[in-house]
Amino acid sequence: MSRLPSLAALRMFDVACRYMNLTKAADVLNLTQGAVSRQIKQLEEELGQPLFNRHHHGLTLTDQGEQLLPQVRAAFELLEEAVTGVKTADPRQQLRLATPPTYATRWLAPRLRQLRRQFPHLQLSIQTELQQRQAHYDHDCRIRFGNKPAAGCFSELLFRERHIAVVNAEFADWSVQRLFDEHPLLHVLDGQKRLRLWEPWLAAAGLTHINPRDGIEFSTLDQVINMTLAGEGLAVIDRHMISRELQQGTLVPVCAHIEVEGELGYWLDISHSRMGLSKITAFSQWLRAVTLEAS
Repeated sequence: MSRLPSLAALRMFDVACRYMNLTKAADVLNLTQGAVSRQIKQLEEELGQPLFNRHHHGLTLTDQGEQLLPQVRAAFELLEEAVTGVKTADPRQQLRLATPPTYATRWLAPRLRQLRRQFPHLQLSIQTELQQRQAHYDHDCRIRFGNKPAAGCFSELLFRERHIAVVNAEFADWSVQRLFDEHPLLHVLDGQKRLRLWEPWLAAAGLTHINPRDGIEFSTLDQVINMTLAGEGLAVIDRHMISRELQQGTLVPVCAHIEVEGELGYWLDISHSRMGLSKITAFSQWLRAVTLEAS
């Protein structure tokens, strides 16, 4: 068996990657910066590869560092899980989940009580994509909004969007023409670009005389839903995200027989290095089951 680097050096590499700054890593580890620097340098010499690019403002990972990091973190996860399982018969495990904001609040949150009942030992740390961009966040698995599998990991489609046009229930008895004459179209932005929602729905409904480019833009789907609930416009929305409003009758479909499958959907992405963790297995099996039930 080949000689492995010390666990201490690998832990210092892991912590340094979290902060990309040796001074901060040393503070967390309660060591001097010099001690951390020497351990990482020794690790690089043992591997025969540089792991960091060193700059005045901090560190960045080399290609070799990028390759090593997920494997090191997965190994520490497995060690922690094994040790915790020996220490107690009911280990509490934290699962770090990255997710789009609307999916977290409108689809996942109403089902978390069921998850807690089924897996009381599992503790979720949920962070949205915006929070991940603002701070370093190392997740165990990710719910992603997209149109194809992610590269380099296990990637499974949970469901595609099913688009319907909706309006506040106050206007349920209005004619379709009057609805479009007196309400603006509401649009969702993806970055600086509108999601293409109205065009396929209007085509399916045969309402090609209505200009899909008219209307008001919003940066999030939640804003569009709230504006629709306030009676301030018409929106094409994935019915998965407004199931409660449809059940309560606060939103009603426009042309109820028209439903268009979207090009985008929600995917479960898991790093190959984390696939063996029991918390990942438990969460992914639960998620598949409740997704199937909801569909």
